[in-house]
Amino acid sequence: MEQRAADRAAQAKRIAAEKAAEVKRAAEQAAEEKRVAEKAAAEKLAAEKAAAEKRAAEKAAAEKALVEKRAAEKAAAEKRAAEKAAAEKALAEKRAAEKADAEKRAAEKAAAEKAEAEKRAAEKAEAEKRTAEKAEAEKRTAEKAAAEKAQAEKRAVEKAAAEKAQAEKRAAEKAEAEQRVAEKAQAEREAAEKRAAEKAAAEQAAAEKRAAEKAAAEKAAAEKLAAENAAAEKLAAEKAAAEKAATEKAAAEKAAAPEAPRAADLETNTVTPGTVPSGQGEVLPWNRDQAAPGQGSPANAPTAEPAAAAQEEVAAPVAPVSPPPRKRPRPKPAPDDWKKGISVFGGG
Repeated sequence: MEQRAADRAAQAKRIAAEKAAEVKRAAEQAAEEKRVAEKAAAEKLAAEKAAAEKRAAEKAAAEKALVEKRAAEKAAAEKRAAEKAAAEKALAEKRAAEKADAEKRAAEKAAAEKAEAEKRAAEKAEAEKRTAEKAEAEKRTAEKAAAEKAQAEKRAVEKAAAEKAQAEKRAAEKAEAEQRVAEKAQAEREAAEKRAAEKAAAEQAAAEKRAAEKAAAEKAAAEKLAAENAAAEKLAAEKAAAEKAATEKAAAEKAAAPEAPRAADLETNTVTPGTVPSGQGEVLPWNRDQAAPGQGSPANAPTAEPAAAAQEEVAAPVAPVSPPPRKRPRPKPAPDDWKKGISVFGGG
């Protein structure tokens, strides 16, 4: 898991470095485009300024040529007037009255022409002034428009660069958010898998523990039952051995004892069960056949059998009838409900 986290961190670092390089390249490209746009605007402004200056120079040259032409025409007119005046002067000597009149008219005409010329010159100067002011205003308007256009283009370039940077930032934030969501989902999936594995391991351990406890309980119950069976069998064997030993001892004593009076036999046979010594049982009628085959015979047994038979015949009618020995009840096996659902012999 740590290796995967380190790989993811390295990958995120590489992606961040690549994005930073892309942002840097975009910024450099935007700066280059900005410089190119500013240079183009400056060149365009310089070209427009040069064209305006050229037009102004051409206009000034045209106006100067027009003024010179008009001055030449005026000089020629004055020359013609002088020549005319000389001719008129020559004629004046001939025609004094006519000359005086002609000179007066010429003077009045010259004054009128001069006034007209001065008027036209003033109007021309005023027109030239208006033209110059108009050209200057147009020049200022063109320069202002060019400046506003350059500023607008600059703002457009800066806006495009800002929008591009914002878009790249949003893309980076979106990628980072998606990566965080993916990492969170991976961590939750791993945690869920870990919890499932731990739960499965715990359930398996609990099942194994229950199986072991069940097996141990069954083994303990089986061992307890076997011990109880062995104890019961041992007790029965000991009882059978004690009864057999008592029977053999009584038969041996009867066979070895001399013949006694009938009264003594009667007294002996009518003794109460409480007076029998401990460990010595009575020879009961229903036990004679069982004890007789296994009894050992002493050396003088053949000579004593008639006496023993006679004693038994005499004592049999008066022998007290004792209840048959009860078998000791086998102890009940321990209940197997110490844990519900588990049996000694298996099963649920």
